[in-house]
Amino acid sequence: MFDERIKSLESCLSKLEAGSPPLDSLHDLYATTVVVPTQGEIDAALVLLREAFETETRPARTTSADSFLYDDVHLVAWLGDRVSPRGVHPSVLNMKFEIQVKTGLQFAWWRATHDQIYKSPNSASHQWAVQRASGQAKAALELLDAVLSDLPRAGALQRPAPFPDEYRNDPEYWLALWRPADRPIDVHRFCVTTMKWVDACALMPTDVLEELEKDAYRELISDRSVTPSQVILVCLHSLLGNALADRLQSAGIKVLVTPELLRRFPDLEMLPRNL
Repeated sequence: MFDERIKSLESCLSKLEAGSPPLDSLHDLYATTVVVPTQGEIDAALVLLREAFETETRPARTTSADSFLYDDVHLVAWLGDRVSPRGVHPSVLNMKFEIQVKTGLQFAWWRATHDQIYKSPNSASHQWAVQRASGQAKAALELLDAVLSDLPRAGALQRPAPFPDEYRNDPEYWLALWRPADRPIDVHRFCVTTMKWVDACALMPTDVLEELEKDAYRELISDRSVTPSQVILVCLHSLLGNALADRLQSAGIKVLVTPELLRRFPDLEMLPRNL
């Protein structure tokens, strides 16, 4: 996500009253925010930004291990010679502006707390409580951001996976029969869809797996013109025959039957067109 703002006149006056440098020296008269999903995408975003603009990175406010600032990355950027100067005033080419690179959680925390903390008319005692709650939330989100940045490693810290005999009932286990490159991109959707088919057919997952593991399916599984879902459809047809159509129709299920699949299994031509 991308967000931007131009500093208001009131905010500029406040800066001057606090002893800031002249306005033409401020780095955040114009400021932008780039939001990436997790910490894992920040480095890639920084590479793109540094290719597009002249930049320098503002140092972190603290490196203390027991501080929970949960800082985003602040870049000070300017156009410099990255754009054609034609039609652009020289002062604009060298005018510095701010880019904040935040994760989705950092952006949500900032949006939820910024006005409450910096623009609140409440008393000092009440404000302390608000800042305390904000700090607690920030520390929790920092930890959560780390988990979301590398879910496989976080998953490795969890309890052991189900026993193999239990896992065999999950369609994801069936995909071990396919080469990794031939498996669906959305494995979760594959599992949900094929289990709906199996339930509609009043079969057990073990019935399907035993059929798939037969030698007769090896060539079909290696055929890249036929998807794993279509192989499951062939398997169900082998188990149920003509009753398959009635079972799927009664559950409101639709299936994809391609010309390539019909050339391999012409019996599927008997499936109704509205299925």
